[in-house]
Amino acid sequence: MEEYLGISFTNRSLSLAKVKEGDQIPKLLSAYEILYPFPFEYNALLKNENLEILGEKLKQFVENNNLNGSFCNISLPMYLVQMKRAPLPLDLDNRILQKQIVWELENINSVPIEESKVIKLAHDFSFGSYYESVFVLIQK
Repeated sequence: MEEYLGISFTNRSLSLAKVKEGDQIPKLLSAYEILYPFPFEYNALLKNENLEILGEKLKQFVENNNLNGSFCNISLPMYLVQMKRAPLPLDLDNRILQKQIVWELENINSVPIEESKVIKLAHDFSFGSYYESVFVLIQK
């Protein structure tokens, strides 16, 4: 059975949970906390130097706990996430649909689209000709 790593950003640390698939629900194997190696402020996680330090600590944790290649679920703080619903009719021409998606992403994003990585998640919803997809924008 697969092992997963769950990561949640709090106002003082990264909370980590290592779980294994179970019959009905996942089984908690262990829980950890990595305190932020910097003073936490509202925008502390957006500073490259802080992310690099935190990324290195997380990398060490993954390697030390033999989690390389494991699936990972991440919970981001709400102030770092932007959500918007946009209806995209299935019967539109693909070129028009693509332009609409780019327009939606440019208008919700707080930085230029060229500075973002766009990831389409495997979560879709459709009802008749109504269709929704989930995209994540991450600053490069």
